[in-house]
Amino acid sequence: LGGLILTGGVDLSLGSLVALTGVVAARYGGMPLPLAIAMGVMAGAAFGAASGAAITLGRVAPFVATLGMMTIARGLALWLSDGKPVTGLSPAFKAIGENVAGIPIPVLLLVGVSAAASVFLIRTRPGRHVYAVGGNERAALAAGIRVRRVKMMAYIICGALAGLAGVVQAARNTVGQPNAGIGYELDAIAAVVIGGTSLSGGVGSIGGTL
Repeated sequence: LGGLILTGGVDLSLGSLVALTGVVAARYGGMPLPLAIAMGVMAGAAFGAASGAAITLGRVAPFVATLGMMTIARGLALWLSDGKPVTGLSPAFKAIGENVAGIPIPVLLLVGVSAAASVFLIRTRPGRHVYAVGGNERAALAAGIRVRRVKMMAYIICGALAGLAGVVQAARNTVGQPNAGIGYELDAIAAVVIGGTSLSGGVGSIGGTL
């Protein structure tokens, strides 16, 4: 979410996406682990792309578009799960929520994703474009940066990472819970802002959020 807010956007659907992607991954939880993880992450990325398209192409305000997506994702999670926790996860899937050498695997994933995101934003051209779009969108456009593409990328990545979070939570809970993630979007936004990222975009870091 930090990278998305750096562009001047926001995503209120994250909590619902965690629930939806957890349910989706759990429905494939008895199948090979890479497939289950991929289904959860791709579901999150697809919803992120839908939000991004509504905002960049439909010119809908980010608050409105993602608020609507929050309701859609939650409703879909309840529909797919028939309002009940989805069980039947394989031991390999459940292992995602366990420990390695006394360190929880979710913590290791958090550190890895945070490090990769930080390097992406600071050391790569697309990452610098994120800062440029958030700092001054008109100037970025005049400089030849494809603003819509940058924003779409930010929403897709944000959705995919929400999908990963949904997979991890399903593994820790050993079920896909359609009521999971309630209020997570507010916690995420608070962490990003308290960590020094400006809600108007262009200023902030992954380290501050972490």
